[in-house]
Amino acid sequence: MTNLPKEGIRLIKSDLKYVHLPGRSQEEARTSVMRGDILMSITAELGKIGLVTELEEGGYINQHTALIRTTNAHSSRFTAHHLSSWNSRVRINRLNDSGAKAALNLSTVGKIGLSLPTLPEQQKIAEFLTAVDEKIGKLKRKKELLEDYKKGAMQKLFSQEIRFKDDQGNPYPDWEEKRLGEVYRVTRGKVLATSEVYEHRSENQPYPVYSSQTKADGLLGFYSQFLFDDAITWTTDGANAGKVSYRTGKFYCTNVCGVLLSDQGYSNNCMAQHINRITHRYVSYVGNPKLMNNVMSDIKITFPTLPEQQKIAEFLTGIDDKINAVANQIDQAAQFKKGLLQKMFV
Repeated sequence: MTNLPKEGIRLIKSDLKYVHLPGRSQEEARTSVMRGDILMSITAELGKIGLVTELEEGGYINQHTALIRTTNAHSSRFTAHHLSSWNSRVRINRLNDSGAKAALNLSTVGKIGLSLPTLPEQQKIAEFLTAVDEKIGKLKRKKELLEDYKKGAMQKLFSQEIRFKDDQGNPYPDWEEKRLGEVYRVTRGKVLATSEVYEHRSENQPYPVYSSQTKADGLLGFYSQFLFDDAITWTTDGANAGKVSYRTGKFYCTNVCGVLLSDQGYSNNCMAQHINRITHRYVSYVGNPKLMNNVMSDIKITFPTLPEQQKIAEFLTGIDDKINAVANQIDQAAQFKKGLLQKMFV
């Protein structure tokens, strides 16, 4: 284990002592970015790493960023991957110069310990990890394209620019405008202590619990009881107020979730996504954002017939399944890379 090698690294920070770079003014040398540079956050998200791989025009860093520049004796990609590893992040956070407030200075950055193999091995490792990054990048792009396709399809479906036909090839009846309160029983979830919720599903805690959180599509955990079965929920309070989701099967939801119930089958993925497109218009942003039950009940929306809803729901669910499958591939690839970094960089 050695510190960042002085012969292979230049440390630059915009408001500290800078290193002169040939062909540039001292001011430019202090903050300018080149291809192959490693950027490290030295405030806020301490130790977050970025590698400059493409640079069509010149860029500059600010006072919250340290620039790490390797020479030909060291691989910048290898160094960036090394600094991104969990073990390096732990060491970087331990070097915090300002106690409770996250901050590093250049002399401290220079003391970060790295295990450095020979340059050829650095390049081999960097090439392999870069290939993993490229795979993750392609999967993310595929997910973005599917999401864009779904967004465009929904726009055409719910504006009725595109219509499904029945099994005999006949058009379905015209859509009817109704208040949500005319079609659904509008209610909400109940208060549930976090200590009652379990992280993983089990035989004794089989029912998902949904809340207003953003991660995992609102899944808070699992509980021994359920409140609803096949229903549409929305977030009533907070930053995600108005977000609508379709919940299949038996589930529990907390008091920050409103619920739309229908015995006729109108609680489905089609109507959840149809409603979700407009609810943001009805959220009150006075103080804490809110979309309460009485407001939700009064929202008017056009309803396809139930058979057409089912056709739309099947179509959208098919796209969602593809998006979720790619999202799982991204998670698996990210976990694979994380495991590699932990094993390679100790």
